[in-house]
Amino acid sequence: MTVYRLHIKQNFFILSYSVSRYAFIFMFGLIANLSYSQPIPQQMQTYVEQLHTSQNASVPEIFREQKNAKEVIASAVNYFDDTLAYVRRRIYSLVGESGVRSQDKTIRSYSVDQLVKATADYNNLDLLLTQFNRFESNDFSGSAKDSLISLFRQRPPYLDQLARLVGSLQITSLKDDLMVLSGPTTSNQRIRWAALLALARMGDQEATQSVMKRVQRLPVNDDIVYEVFPDLVYTRQRSAIDYLIVELKSDEKKCFTADAEDETPITCAYRIMEMLAPVIDKYPLELDVSGDIKTKDYKKTLVTVRAWFERNKDYGIVQEN
Repeated sequence: MTVYRLHIKQNFFILSYSVSRYAFIFMFGLIANLSYSQPIPQQMQTYVEQLHTSQNASVPEIFREQKNAKEVIASAVNYFDDTLAYVRRRIYSLVGESGVRSQDKTIRSYSVDQLVKATADYNNLDLLLTQFNRFESNDFSGSAKDSLISLFRQRPPYLDQLARLVGSLQITSLKDDLMVLSGPTTSNQRIRWAALLALARMGDQEATQSVMKRVQRLPVNDDIVYEVFPDLVYTRQRSAIDYLIVELKSDEKKCFTADAEDETPITCAYRIMEMLAPVIDKYPLELDVSGDIKTKDYKKTLVTVRAWFERNKDYGIVQEN
């Protein structure tokens, strides 16, 4: 009889534990569903409150759904004047992500318009400029470009990044301003170089020639490939791309592997063929999300790219961002 009672107690404990465990799972799921079903403005308020408590607060998954993009942006802009700079930074990123992720041009433009309004926040201007570079030129409305013109003439921080942006947007009304910045009266060399690149991007031949003369005087090595060659790609000018293609075809070992412990010299062509992928029309290669070429055999791929340029000497250059 004692043993029988013990079994009853054990079974009762197991049953109670199971009921409690499933009840917890049910309640957790219920709470999650209730949270998910809350209006986006309310969830945005909760998210901002969490950011005030922890900078590592997670973005609610519902914010990532394309169908909610417009409402997420509209709710987020209410916190553009938050007292904490890092909170504003997270909110700007959220607005940018919502716009970039959307396939709807009106929503993308809406996102850009809202971010442009935040450019008075110099503490986060670097982030805002980075966000702008993720959009296409046609996502910028006329009023957004006018606001960028006004911002540029205020000579804000990160003026070099802003110069590159207005160059890629082809805001030609700023050409005279860029001319001044690219001249000897500008002591900041980064700004001067960016202004020159922006002019080249706008098709100014003198600026393009000046860029090429400066680059061609430099010996090709890792530093030049990483720091200067992307600037040539940025200009979208044929003389700049032609120069890169010459280096693409070179077998001279002027660079080194990405492995810091391996000092074996290699050709710089592998990096150049990656740089060219986003800007050459009908290029024979594709990049993955990390920016690496989708290939298992770089040597074979390089042969393919070189042969493609031999057959396509009149290649087209993609002008979009």
